[in-house]
Amino acid sequence: MQKILHFSLFIGLFFLAIASQAQNGTLSGAVKEANGDGMIGATIRIESSSIGTITDGNGNYSISLKPGTYNVTYSYVGYQNKTAIVKIIAGEILKKDIQLEEENNAFDEVIVIGYGSKIKRDVTGSVVKVTGKEITDMPTPSFEAGLQGKAAGVQVTVGSGVAGSASLVRIRGVASISASGDPLYVVDGIPITQNYFISGNSGGFNNNPLATLNPEDIESVDILKDAAATSIYGSRGANGVILITTKRANKKGLSFDFTSRIGTSQATYKPQMMNSKQFLQMYQEAWENDGHTGRAPLPNNISWEEAEKTNTNWIDETMGVGFKQMYTLGTSYRKEKFGIYAGLSYDNNGSFVIGSKYERLSARLNVDYKPIKKLDINLSSSLSNGKNQRVDAAWSGGFGAAMSTALPIYPIKDSTGNYWNASNGSINAVSSRNLKQWRTTENRTINNLRATYNISKLWTVTGSGSIDYMGFAEDIYEPKALINTDHAGIAKRSPRETFNYNYNLVTNFQVFKDTFNTIDMMVGTEYQRSIGHSRYIEITDVTDPLFTSTERGTNSTQKKITDPIQEFAFNSYFTRIDYKLKNKYLFQSTMRTDGSSRFGPNNAYGFFPAASGAWVISDEKFMKRLPQFNMLKLKAGYGRTGNSPSANYAWRGTFTPSTNSTQYNGQPTIYPT
Repeated sequence: MQKILHFSLFIGLFFLAIASQAQNGTLSGAVKEANGDGMIGATIRIESSSIGTITDGNGNYSISLKPGTYNVTYSYVGYQNKTAIVKIIAGEILKKDIQLEEENNAFDEVIVIGYGSKIKRDVTGSVVKVTGKEITDMPTPSFEAGLQGKAAGVQVTVGSGVAGSASLVRIRGVASISASGDPLYVVDGIPITQNYFISGNSGGFNNNPLATLNPEDIESVDILKDAAATSIYGSRGANGVILITTKRANKKGLSFDFTSRIGTSQATYKPQMMNSKQFLQMYQEAWENDGHTGRAPLPNNISWEEAEKTNTNWIDETMGVGFKQMYTLGTSYRKEKFGIYAGLSYDNNGSFVIGSKYERLSARLNVDYKPIKKLDINLSSSLSNGKNQRVDAAWSGGFGAAMSTALPIYPIKDSTGNYWNASNGSINAVSSRNLKQWRTTENRTINNLRATYNISKLWTVTGSGSIDYMGFAEDIYEPKALINTDHAGIAKRSPRETFNYNYNLVTNFQVFKDTFNTIDMMVGTEYQRSIGHSRYIEITDVTDPLFTSTERGTNSTQKKITDPIQEFAFNSYFTRIDYKLKNKYLFQSTMRTDGSSRFGPNNAYGFFPAASGAWVISDEKFMKRLPQFNMLKLKAGYGRTGNSPSANYAWRGTFTPSTNSTQYNGQPTIYPT
């Protein structure tokens, strides 16, 4: 009786399951590629549920579902997801075939090429793109240092380690004999002021005009490397061009992004220097090897008794551990016709070089507005303040002296407690660092307003105007003990200002298009003008630097020098023509005429042409036999580029009056330079 009961229960459940299945419907079909082949292992998922399946060896699938309406997502790695709405009816089979498209790969990303952009696949010159995330994936003293190891053909040598120092950037080696080897930097379409020697070659450390640029504001960096790519910048393209694009509001809605970093900085390696005993032994041996007898006289009148009881490790006195902290807050908001990105950043970068610190406060505002259907207005604006607490380095002292002229037998202080040989900073780095107050301040604002009018789908006109202002001030205070003077001290200030204006007008239009051919053309003109002026102020018999106090002693004197205004200008005309045949044979020609005031009226203009081509081999039919290659392109190009001199008025013939050592036969002269 019990067995009959179990059997009856089993039969009931069996027919209940059949009835349940009979009430369901079926969704079936195939998931295919663009060429019609079935995709094995594609995922089909019913949204808001745990129901799903994968395709079989032929790309087919089948799912049993209760009657109703469902959102079904089809996905496969490397392909764009696709969602379909299906209605399931009890007892019926709904056949649904889906074709998935490949995701935009790296060759479909947009590359900035100068006065325009292209997808990477269609670029014929040598251009490499580095994203903002790649630049900020590790803390660096300045944005250009973040390019190190990120781009082929781009060599970045990080600077001295002094806070705020510049890195040496070379694109495909040195391309200049007598002028600068630095690339041209363009921020949001503006060729920015990049005067590394604005404060002269002082203290073994030059100014870094890129230090005030916040790396967290950068969306991407595109590097133009070969002549075919850089010739669009003509007389300034010989050393390559680095195009910097800052962040904008690209996603709809409101979003916030906060980044912070806290850490330390220290030398990866400290040179092992001789101690005092080892130095004295080697010094005495050298003296005797030169044929002398007795004890060798020591440098700077140090006695052997003093030297034997002194053992100063100058490396440890100049190198330590620096503290770093950085905070960045970014926010973006975008609607259909309006977008805004705003960022605020604070960076305090303490170097492992004791006494060296760079502090930056920066803000950015990028606005996009579309007042009417065919007009786009874009504003890019940044404001930054950088303060650099400096110390002598390299040949001027600091750890440069610690590895050369500062000997272990030299004490830091003498028996009276005063700094030993304080006035000679090249051999007593501690006295130079602690007595000398040295600060540089840089205020920088880079602004660009651009308007683009779409005359038609194939014809646009873009006009822009920009201003790059840099206010730079160097303050040095040297007290009596350091400069060995009768005055209480000397305060020096060197304020400098540079205004860089840029205007350009560019039109892009499609000349021709049919089934197999496309011809696009860009024509533009650009004008740039830079105006700079500087002063020098020196006040003696003061006890503080000018940026903290203007108090003067009774014997104070003041000296003011105002340098002549420095100006230069560029006037340029350029064009670029692109020809695409069968979407796989690419040709490009660029021409630019540059006029520069730095070359003088008799040789003011230069012509810079370039031609390049590319063959997308992977699009050929025979390449289907080699699925290992998803992209194979052969490129070739030839171009002419130039390098404008950095000095103004160098074309003029100038004369220099002789000094006592350069007189002719004891008589003062004037000679040409």
